[in-house]
Amino acid sequence: FLVNMSKTYYNNFMGAVMKNDSEALNDLTPKLVNVLTRYLQIRFGASTEDAEDCVQTVLMRGVKRVKENGIEKPKSLLAYFLTSAKHEYFRLKKQSIRLTFHL
Repeated sequence: FLVNMSKTYYNNFMGAVMKNDSEALNDLTPKLVNVLTRYLQIRFGASTEDAEDCVQTVLMRGVKRVKENGIEKPKSLLAYFLTSAKHEYFRLKKQSIRLTFHL
């Protein structure tokens, strides 16, 4: 499911973020959302709801990071998003375990 994401896609995504190009982002974002959501579901068994929540958080942080030049190379973008999605999912699960334990 990750194979279909080309370097051109990441270049376009980063360019759209830097230019605040809403139309391009509306076209590009669903593909990235799908890849990240499926990654969390397949790799970690995340529910659709948990995966979508994590991906939304990660995308907001990622867009901010791109704008702040924290991610300079398009090829680093996928690694950043995958790692961030994994960490966000683990954070979410840890938080839900704490809430369950304290109830």
